[in-house]
Amino acid sequence: MRQLFSRIISITLHNKGFKAASLIVAIVTWYAIQPVISFETIVGDVPVKVVTDPGWAILDQSPSTADVHLRGTRETIRRADHNELEITVDIRGRTHKETVLAGLYPRNVRVPTGSRVMYVRPSEIRIQLDREIEKTVPVQPDLEGTLPDGYEVDRIAIEPSSVSITGPRQRLQDIRSVRTMPISMEGRMESFKQRIGIAHPSPAWMVRIQPDRVEVDVIVSERVSPE
Repeated sequence: MRQLFSRIISITLHNKGFKAASLIVAIVTWYAIQPVISFETIVGDVPVKVVTDPGWAILDQSPSTADVHLRGTRETIRRADHNELEITVDIRGRTHKETVLAGLYPRNVRVPTGSRVMYVRPSEIRIQLDREIEKTVPVQPDLEGTLPDGYEVDRIAIEPSSVSITGPRQRLQDIRSVRTMPISMEGRMESFKQRIGIAHPSPAWMVRIQPDRVEVDVIVSERVSPE
């Protein structure tokens, strides 16, 4: 066995043709698999989540999303779900400042297995902080579309009728109510119930809403024409 191994080493070291052929095969193989193992793409508008100390909230965040440059196999990138991507910035310990500049690095991004982050753009975000407060506000339905002629909304009941909203003091002090996500009324001729989420007051600053979904009971009736 030792003689056979020595023979192979000798051929490899002294056979120039063999070495040249091996080199060519290696180069060709590398370029052939490069498009497969090094596929790249940019995923835009990935939300940036900021972690603060207790009692503090985000008053403003610019920008609120970032672009992530991913590299991986073509199959991994193709199957990557945008919802799997998450950028998290931890500014705990820095919330004594009104404004914080936080860097966005590849390590801040959670990515699907089999891919890695090359860079994030922009490379930093500006965060304005405020004290966090909580208040209870009523929920208003957001109705879209029109009923057919001869029909009308008799009444609307929402359960629960109010929710707790937690966020930056300067924003919440002007909030008097929150709205549901849009409820389509287009072409409806019968009463219906729908469980639906609460719309956030603004995409520029974050709040916590509890509960974050309500049940809306819409009573539709046929309009009675006067005789």
